[in-house]
Amino acid sequence: MQQPVEIAAFSKGREKDAFDEEGRKNLKAYVRPKLPFDLNEGYDRFRDRDRFELHPGSLDPILTSVLRASPGLLERADFVTWRGALTFIMTTPYCREESWHLEVQRVGTTIFLNVVNPPEKIESEKNKTKRDLTMCYWGFSFEDKCCNGGRKESIDCEESFISVVKTKVGNNRIVMGGEVDCCTAQSSPDIGYEYLELKTTRNMRKEGDFAWFKKNKLIKWWAQSFLLGVQTIIAGYRDNKGICTNIGEYKTLEIPRMVREVPGGWDGNVCIGFLHDFLEWLKMQVLPKSASKRFRVEFNPRVNQNTIILVEDDSIPPFISQEYLEHKYNL
Repeated sequence: MQQPVEIAAFSKGREKDAFDEEGRKNLKAYVRPKLPFDLNEGYDRFRDRDRFELHPGSLDPILTSVLRASPGLLERADFVTWRGALTFIMTTPYCREESWHLEVQRVGTTIFLNVVNPPEKIESEKNKTKRDLTMCYWGFSFEDKCCNGGRKESIDCEESFISVVKTKVGNNRIVMGGEVDCCTAQSSPDIGYEYLELKTTRNMRKEGDFAWFKKNKLIKWWAQSFLLGVQTIIAGYRDNKGICTNIGEYKTLEIPRMVREVPGGWDGNVCIGFLHDFLEWLKMQVLPKSASKRFRVEFNPRVNQNTIILVEDDSIPPFISQEYLEHKYNL
């Protein structure tokens, strides 16, 4: 897999017009917070996203930002999507419990992948307890502490900074966007931006805790950061009450070596190979079909943990922006 290279970036907010294609106003610098601190602070003022939404993220801002920065890259891309779609695919060989769905639309020889929340995902969100929602908030709270020192105003998870990169998996040229948590304090327009990923996890005391963490959690941390080219992950370790007591650091490229000794662990090369094979398979299925056709890709482990299905579905509304189509066909 080719090293990702940033080609565009933008900040976005809760409102659809709160899109800044040239600014990094939502990109914050990391400052190590003083320990310990309470991740529950500010929960009563938290502004969460709509977790019942069928389509959690439109491709429009990715297309808009790349059209402004380097429109030719979209013409040459084989796939355009959000990082989350590729993370789902890439980790499937080892993550067989969570379902994922994608919508597929072709324009010319470029395939666009749109993330869809499966019905069971939406149902799971509806059934979350107060404890579940609080623990979800702890991750946003950790980000806020590391980037803002803990704000008095509300934390809005819709305010984000997005990096758009180009990369290759085999011969497949990919353009994807992904949220970036923060950058190093030394980052600047002159010397460039070194991005960081911020995560939280429970304090680990026993050997079994470390083994579970490496096998089940590090795979997603690694895949998310690896796909976007983020080299460092900052982890906040917390207790069951949400008190962050320690902070650690992981180098993304070193993570696969950490799991080799874990029984039943995962292999990063298998993940990359599976992503490559999936993309090749999808091209073979979609490119010969009419561009007017749209498809659903589904992984439903409750039905079959060993099968990914592709279904032609004309009920899927077009999800490629008119701006891109006008650029593509010079309308």
